[in-house]
Amino acid sequence: MRTGNSYRTDSGPLYGREISISYLEHDADAAEDRLLLHVWEQPDTGWPAHTYDVYRNGPGWNTLWAALGGGPPQMAAAVAWWHDQQSKAPHAGYRILAAIDSYGQAHATPQQLERELELTAGTLEHDGLYARTLSALIAHGLVDAQPSGSLAVTAAASEILRPEDPETVQQFVQKLSTVDTTATGMESPPVLSTGDPNAFLNQPIRYTHWAVFDDGTAADQCAAAFNAVSGWTAAVEPSPRISDEWLLLASRTSPRAAFDAHHDQAQLIAQSHGALANAGETIGSTLAFGNNSAVAAFPSPPRPSTTDTVPVTDLNRAEAASPTPTPRRAR
Repeated sequence: MRTGNSYRTDSGPLYGREISISYLEHDADAAEDRLLLHVWEQPDTGWPAHTYDVYRNGPGWNTLWAALGGGPPQMAAAVAWWHDQQSKAPHAGYRILAAIDSYGQAHATPQQLERELELTAGTLEHDGLYARTLSALIAHGLVDAQPSGSLAVTAAASEILRPEDPETVQQFVQKLSTVDTTATGMESPPVLSTGDPNAFLNQPIRYTHWAVFDDGTAADQCAAAFNAVSGWTAAVEPSPRISDEWLLLASRTSPRAAFDAHHDQAQLIAQSHGALANAGETIGSTLAFGNNSAVAAFPSPPRPSTTDTVPVTDLNRAEAASPTPTPRRAR
């Protein structure tokens, strides 16, 4: 089940930015529940400029959870927390671990990691916050650098991504605090960038479209239709949730500005083959079924309206504290 809250800032360094927080509830394992924070730096762009994806009890979970069911003060507090943390090593470290973890058994290359984190190509090869943080994660045994150059998370990293004990997060922050205190030339917070807006829109993103079918043959035909279109790669697997459904994932790399066009194209293909439901996103966008966010999540994050706070659903604090299971999809 997905619920959310959205907000447009009216003061501070993030004035005018659009913010949303979404809750993705896993229907079997609470440790897999996630909160997604999205920041739109420029109005009327198809996909947020910045994202933060955190598992239950991970860094910032309590602050974002309070904002999920709260009003403007709680949303403002969540925005302030993110803005304060997003240029620090623990925040960068958690994002790195989550991005590598999204590849599952398929280890991530540095180039793939840069795309997942939406970093400029070559960022991990030069001195900077993310390069130093990655080195620290390897030194602390949280990331395993393979002889081939690919990267994988270790068992210790899994405990940090999905912590059962709050002290685990505190210890993680302490481990990476030296990266901040010894750093020179740290990258400026990206949300305050004032460069050419076309550069932002031309940044490459990895877009994934998912679709659910109750007919395996139709799902295979839909995948074939995607694969026949230049740039798309699609595959089908039985749904991990429901025995008589199939999940299709189709992905491609394209400029951020093309997000809406590719979403519309993918939606048309999926609907023309009888998909029960479909949507697109860039979170966990690697074409891998194991823990791709599309397996647990539904449509892309809610866009704020012109009002300060707009509940996406009838979500109050009691509902936020006691999430209900995802109902079976109506046929």
